[in-house]
Amino acid sequence: MKYNQGVLETVIRTVPVGNVVADTAYMIGAECLVAVEDGTAGATDGVFVKRGCCGLAFKAGDEPADGAACYLNNTTHEVEGTASATNYLIGCRNSNLETGLPATRIMVDLDGTAASVYGVPGDIQGVTAGTGLTGGGTTGTVTLTVDTTVHPTMPAVGGAGNLVQTAGANRVLSDSSVVAANVPQMPAVGGVGELLYTPAADRSVAPSGIRRDKVMRLDMFTEVEVTIALGATSGSSAADPTLIGGKILVCYPKSGNDKPVVSYVLNGDGSVTVTVAAAESAEAKFQVMVYAAV
Repeated sequence: MKYNQGVLETVIRTVPVGNVVADTAYMIGAECLVAVEDGTAGATDGVFVKRGCCGLAFKAGDEPADGAACYLNNTTHEVEGTASATNYLIGCRNSNLETGLPATRIMVDLDGTAASVYGVPGDIQGVTAGTGLTGGGTTGTVTLTVDTTVHPTMPAVGGAGNLVQTAGANRVLSDSSVVAANVPQMPAVGGVGELLYTPAADRSVAPSGIRRDKVMRLDMFTEVEVTIALGATSGSSAADPTLIGGKILVCYPKSGNDKPVVSYVLNGDGSVTVTVAAAESAEAKFQVMVYAAV
């Protein structure tokens, strides 16, 4: 190797595609390596400098200053003084060691660390189109557009003010020929929670004055049977969670009762308790109607 100074750390690497030329820098994987001698692609015994000071060709018009950062363009294999999205930070210039060096080369202290595309801070390195988009790129001005194979565009159907419809199983839109202005609108009638009704043959809607929460529903009525045993003064039905919070509307004896009813109560667990004034002389059964609007 002709252009080197000081102690060099060398490594053995496979020669990359395109061959290598002695005293030329290459990015091999994440390493900036300088070929010690010419090599043929695929050779497994290529010798490269990984750390040390090497004389490398620089880009005309973009020569790094003494002590300044050096960037390698892996396409031209030249050292550049300006960071960009297409070159790699590899070390700094050491002009103290350039005595007798050709005018086209400078001495670069390779730092031996893994290199990556340097880029310019704040610059976008590339734009990739995600799902539903097309376009993008890594250089120049890029554009993203909607992928119409994923997001079909709305067809131009229907006349001004006409409703559209899906006329077939494929859900394709078509003109219904129905003018929106001809579709009856629901009038703003009635209060919040108030039932409406149609008072005339034309089926016009009017407020009924009846609140929905004041209407009792037949399906909310439950018949509960309560038994008071012989000699007892009270009896209870089984607990029923569906009756919790309900109201007892009526309680009447079905059979065996000969004592006045003192009370009937809907308990917190949904059971019903019936109490009589004195001990029953026979088994007595009572029917209790509970309304539980839950």
